[in-house]
Amino acid sequence: MSARGREEGGDGRQHREDPGHQARGGRRHGTFEKDDLDHPEELVAALKDAPGPTAGFGALTPAARRSWVLHLTQARQSATRISRLRKARAKILGGEGFNHR
Repeated sequence: MSARGREEGGDGRQHREDPGHQARGGRRHGTFEKDDLDHPEELVAALKDAPGPTAGFGALTPAARRSWVLHLTQARQSATRISRLRKARAKILGGEGFNHR
Protein backbone atom coordinates (compact mmCIF):
# COMPACT_ATOMS: atom_id res chain seq x y z
CA MET A 1 0.00 0.00 0.00
CA SER A 2 1.37 3.40 -0.90
CA ALA A 3 1.89 6.17 1.61
CA ARG A 4 -0.64 8.25 -0.30
CA GLY A 5 -3.31 5.54 0.16
CA ARG A 6 -2.71 5.45 3.89
CA GLU A 7 -3.04 9.22 4.13
CA GLU A 8 -6.36 9.30 2.29
CA GLY A 9 -8.23 6.74 4.31
CA GLY A 10 -5.91 4.01 5.40
CA ASP A 11 -7.19 1.27 3.11
CA GLY A 12 -5.33 2.30 -0.03
CA ARG A 13 -8.47 3.24 -1.96
CA GLN A 14 -8.82 6.66 -3.44
CA HIS A 15 -12.35 8.02 -3.21
CA ARG A 16 -13.59 11.02 -5.10
CA GLU A 17 -15.94 13.63 -3.77
CA ASP A 18 -17.97 13.55 -7.00
CA PRO A 19 -21.55 12.48 -6.11
CA GLY A 20 -21.86 10.64 -9.44
CA HIS A 21 -18.86 8.43 -8.66
CA GLN A 22 -19.17 4.93 -7.30
CA ALA A 23 -15.98 3.35 -6.01
CA ARG A 24 -17.03 -0.22 -6.83
CA GLY A 25 -15.67 -1.24 -10.21
CA GLY A 26 -14.62 2.30 -11.05
CA ARG A 27 -17.87 2.85 -12.96
CA ARG A 28 -19.50 6.25 -12.94
CA HIS A 29 -23.20 6.55 -12.40
CA GLY A 30 -24.72 9.97 -12.96
CA THR A 31 -27.81 11.25 -11.28
CA PHE A 32 -30.80 12.27 -13.36
CA GLU A 33 -33.92 14.21 -12.62
CA LYS A 34 -37.00 12.00 -12.63
CA ASP A 35 -38.75 14.05 -15.30
CA ASP A 36 -35.82 15.44 -17.24
CA LEU A 37 -37.40 15.03 -20.70
CA ASP A 38 -39.32 17.69 -22.58
CA HIS A 39 -42.93 16.69 -23.01
CA PRO A 40 -44.22 16.86 -26.60
CA GLU A 41 -46.72 19.62 -27.37
CA GLU A 42 -49.44 17.08 -28.14
CA LEU A 43 -49.10 15.51 -24.69
CA VAL A 44 -49.13 18.88 -22.96
CA ALA A 45 -52.27 19.88 -24.90
CA ALA A 46 -53.99 16.56 -24.11
CA LEU A 47 -53.19 16.93 -20.42
CA LYS A 48 -54.62 20.47 -20.34
CA ASP A 49 -57.78 19.62 -22.31
CA ALA A 50 -58.95 16.40 -20.67
CA PRO A 51 -59.02 15.74 -16.93
CA GLY A 52 -58.80 11.95 -17.37
CA PRO A 53 -55.30 11.67 -18.86
CA THR A 54 -54.01 14.33 -16.46
CA ALA A 55 -54.97 12.28 -13.43
CA GLY A 56 -53.76 9.08 -15.05
CA PHE A 57 -50.46 10.47 -16.28
CA GLY A 58 -49.73 12.16 -12.96
CA ALA A 59 -50.42 8.93 -11.10
CA LEU A 60 -47.85 6.99 -13.15
CA THR A 61 -44.43 6.25 -11.74
CA PRO A 62 -41.61 8.45 -13.06
CA ALA A 63 -40.32 5.51 -15.15
CA ALA A 64 -43.75 4.92 -16.69
CA ARG A 65 -44.17 8.63 -17.51
CA ARG A 66 -40.71 8.62 -19.07
CA SER A 67 -41.55 5.56 -21.19
CA TRP A 68 -44.64 7.29 -22.61
CA VAL A 69 -42.77 10.52 -23.29
CA LEU A 70 -40.03 8.61 -25.11
CA HIS A 71 -42.60 6.67 -27.14
CA LEU A 72 -44.38 9.84 -28.17
CA THR A 73 -41.27 11.87 -28.97
CA GLN A 74 -39.84 9.18 -31.25
CA ALA A 75 -42.56 9.97 -33.80
CA ARG A 76 -41.46 12.60 -36.29
CA GLN A 77 -44.87 13.88 -37.33
CA SER A 78 -47.42 15.51 -35.10
CA ALA A 79 -50.19 13.35 -36.57
CA THR A 80 -48.33 10.22 -35.49
CA ARG A 81 -47.84 11.57 -31.97
CA ILE A 82 -51.56 12.37 -31.73
CA SER A 83 -52.47 8.89 -32.98
CA ARG A 84 -50.13 7.26 -30.46
CA LEU A 85 -51.57 9.39 -27.69
CA ARG A 86 -55.15 8.39 -28.59
CA LYS A 87 -54.18 4.70 -28.58
CA ALA A 88 -52.34 5.09 -25.27
CA ARG A 89 -55.17 6.81 -23.40
CA ALA A 90 -56.67 3.62 -21.95
CA LYS A 91 -53.29 2.32 -20.78
CA ILE A 92 -52.34 5.66 -19.23
CA LEU A 93 -55.67 5.85 -17.38
CA GLY A 94 -55.09 2.26 -16.25
CA GLY A 95 -51.77 3.24 -14.70
CA GLU A 96 -49.66 1.27 -17.15
CA GLY A 97 -46.35 2.32 -18.64
CA PHE A 98 -45.55 1.89 -22.32
CA ASN A 99 -43.60 -1.33 -21.68
CA HIS A 100 -46.17 -2.79 -19.27
CA ARG A 101 -47.23 -6.33 -20.16
